[in-house]
Formats: sequence, C-alpha cells, structure tokens
Amino acid sequence: MSRRFTASILLEQPWPLNIDAIAAAIARRFPQVGRTEAVVGQSDVRDSALLRIDGGNIVITSEEVRCAPADEVPRMKMVRRWDGSRDLARHTAHVTVSCGGRLSDLAGVKAYAAAVHFVTAAILDLTPALGVYWHGSHVLNRPQAFSAASGALLQGEMPLDNWVGFAGYVPSGYAAGDAIGMVSHGLRPFLGRELELAPRRSNAASAHLWISTVAQRVLGSGLDLGDGLHVIDAAQNFDLTVRERTFWLRRDLSSYVLVSPDAVVEVASLRPRHRRAA
Repeated sequence: MSRRFTASILLEQPWPLNIDAIAAAIARRFPQVGRTEAVVGQSDVRDSALLRIDGGNIVITSEEVRCAPADEVPRMKMVRRWDGSRDLARHTAHVTVSCGGRLSDLAGVKAYAAAVHFVTAAILDLTPALGVYWHGSHVLNRPQAFSAASGALLQGEMPLDNWVGFAGYVPSGYAAGDAIGMVSHGLRPFLGRELELAPRRSNAASAHLWISTVAQRVLGSGLDLGDGLHVIDAAQNFDLTVRERTFWLRRDLSSYVLVSPDAVVEVASLRPRHRRAA
C-alpha cells in the first residue's frame, strides 16, 4: 500500500507560494534533516512546487479554497485537546504539504511523516496560520503546538497528538455511561491497520490512555503487533490481548483489536458477553 502523509495549514487569506523562502526556513530551523533543495519548474499544477530533502520529494501546494477534509466530522466522537471550530470556520485558503511512497518498513514510513512535519513547521514560521490539519487522522492542531512538537521529533519522540486521532465508541445495547471503546485514526499508513480498543466498563479518559499508550509504543519503540500478543503496562494497569480483525468496529478498516479481560466481549471470539438495554 502507498504510505503517504499530508498536512494542511489553514489560512484566513491565500498565501503566495515562495519555495525558496520555504527551503531557506527549513535549512535555518532544521539543519539536522539534511540538504534541502527547491526544485524549480517541476510541477504543472498552479501554485505548486517540489522540495527535495535528502532525496525525498515533498510536494507543496497553495490553494485559494477551504480545506475540504478538515470540515469532515467523524461519526464517532473525537477526543479533542483543542476546539478549533472557530478558526476552522474562519479559514478560506490552505497550504498543503505531502510526502510518501511505497516503503514498508516502519522507520522509512516515519521518515515520510517527519518530512511533512518539518516542512509544515517551517512554513508556519512564514504564514499567519489558524491551524494545522493532519489528513487521515481528523486531528486539528494549534500552529504553536504543532511547531513545538518538532523539537521532540528531532530527539526521536513521535508527536502522537499531531499525527494520530482517537474517537470514542459506545457498543450497541449499552448506555453512554456504561461501556466505552476507542478507535484510532491515522495509524493505517504506519501499520497497515488501525487500533480498536474493545469496549469495557470505563470512562473516555481511561480508554484514551490505554489505546494511546499502545500507539506510542508502536510508533516510538517499534512494538510489533500480532494476533494473540499480550501488551502489558503495569503503570497503566492493563494487560491487553491483540486480535487481528478485518472490519470489526468499523466496516471499512482492518484493525488490531485490543481486548482487556474485563471487556464486554469475549477475548478469544470478540462476541458480546451480554447486553444491556440502553
């Protein structure tokens, strides 16, 4: 599968694309990422340019329209650290940064995502941005928070909150306060699958902590998920069993399902233990 990452910088007014200024900003702020080269005349698309960093191609496009994906609302309730709805409504244009290819190893795939992050952060230095939208994850971030995460990324820490989103899920037959599961958005380009935490009697904060801890282990330390694997974390008090499933909580996405002993489904079969009327 193609592993492509895209970020859009939301703007109140259109921004004329200046590839030389972008290349200079990257070289100035992130000299560690390697040689940065603006490739002139390599794009047939208006207001689009190509940037090459250590041989990797990053496409940058400036568009005088709203970023349509940023207006999408997932059917599941997203965990939001920032309510950017007012800034989202104000934006009339955006700059898109994209990089990817067919590398299958996690290190190479993370390099694609990191390239998009670094270039986006450099452009934030040049534009009066309202927010940053990471495509495929439904994550909308403050420009300052996205930019600040670049420092941790340079130290090898994965900026999970910028790349991956999480949404709550209430199983059929349960009231909202009785059981909750959680799903990831944005891990598929890294893993080939998303994460889904099987619903259990808990709250949204606990569910988010568990699934985000596993996601951070996968991206940060390369935890290799597989059917039947036990993922244990004494600090967060969980012992999860991984089940590989095609179309479980979501009919359009394959997933690694994380099942706790107290989940409302059986660990082995994922069949409901019992149901309660909502």
